Amino acid sequence: MNDDGEWSSPVQEEPQRHSSSTSAGANRIFNEEASSFFDGADGGSHYRGAYRCLGSELRGGVLRTVRCSEAVSWLQQQGALPRRCHVVTSLPDIGELKPRLAPAEYEEWFTEVVRLLLSALDPHSVAIFYQTDGRSSGVDGTYLDKSYLCHRGAQAAGAACLFHRIVCAGPLGLARGAHVRPSYAHLQCFSRALRPPRGAMQWSDVLPTRGHMSYAGAMGEAACAEALAFVVGAERLRPRTARAEVSAEVSAEVSAEV
Repeated sequence: MNDDGEWSSPVQEEPQRHSSSTSAGANRIFNEEASSFFDGADGGSHYRGAYRCLGSELRGGVLRTVRCSEAVSWLQQQGALPRRCHVVTSLPDIGELKPRLAPAEYEEWFTEVVRLLLSALDPHSVAIFYQTDGRSSGVDGTYLDKSYLCHRGAQAAGAACLFHRIVCAGPLGLARGAHVRPSYAHLQCFSRALRPPRGAMQWSDVLPTRGHMSYAGAMGEAACAEALAFVVGAERLRPRTARAEVSAEVSAEVSAEV
């Protein structure tokens, strides 16, 4: 643990193995038109840039930095996040907040966090949200649609939706009580300025499974893989001028550290 309250732990895995699989996922989502439209480069270099966005560095291995802090307060303190930064996140459910908020208060809190996050990101970066609705946790016990709240926050930040996908979390056609969480989750991506060329992307609208969950309430591994593949592809679509600025920043950081 360092003086900033961060835990850093090396992960003994080959970065090239991650690079090839994640880059392959990006190639599946973003076709050749995207690369030719924005001066595409090799997937490995863009993967390294995207991986640094997630608070990690690849230098012969993976270094994971865990910040022990209340996320919203930390985000407010940062102001603007680095231009090479993208976000994949899942905001807590109403029952996970302490102290617990009333449904109307929770909706306002949720919307404001989405707005704050997108406003802090570089205009050409993306934020991807993985959210499960509440069947009876809305005002007066009504349905709580978190995808709508994501759109409200994004619109307040001047962002637009790049995709909205459904992730299956249970058997199809199975009747469930109002007290049980829905058997699907939303996977949504927003950006303030990134606009992929028409026909540059392709993906399945419905993921048949969320994949393995490392803990109860976690984001499934299959959904994570889809989100990260899109982040890598989005980094390729960063305009030439913005990408050059990002590369200069990274080179300056590396030079300073050396």
